[in-house]
Amino acid sequence: MKRNRRIIAVGVVLLLLFAAGCGRKQPPQPLSASTPPPRIAALHHEVSKNALRLRLRLAGAGGVLGYQIDRARIDPICRCRSEWRRDYEFAPRPGMEGEELVHVIPVRLPDVEFLYRVRAIDALGRLGPWSAPMHIRWVRER
Repeated sequence: MKRNRRIIAVGVVLLLLFAAGCGRKQPPQPLSASTPPPRIAALHHEVSKNALRLRLRLAGAGGVLGYQIDRARIDPICRCRSEWRRDYEFAPRPGMEGEELVHVIPVRLPDVEFLYRVRAIDALGRLGPWSAPMHIRWVRER
């Protein structure tokens, strides 16, 4: 008998917590294919002595957005680039449209040249166009 009362009491408490929780009180609204595709609305980069600092704003896709950063290395002999590799991925989240996002990439190898590029992604998996490659070279301070 006591066990049944405890189960009922816990169930009532959980029900009250879920009913009184913050947030919208409606089912989630799915994205449709008619929403605008994701894109990078603004992108600025700065190179300091020990990091690359990216500031970006995303647009489109109903505000459920994320971004991907790829990196390629420049070969010092042939001056050609290596294959692009994923350096970072920020998963799509609601409310990202118009927000200024800052991403800092620490120095990994001084005296090496890299290319970085960024693109937006939405919750449907649609990918925006790549940004223009950013040519970065960190110089070792002596």
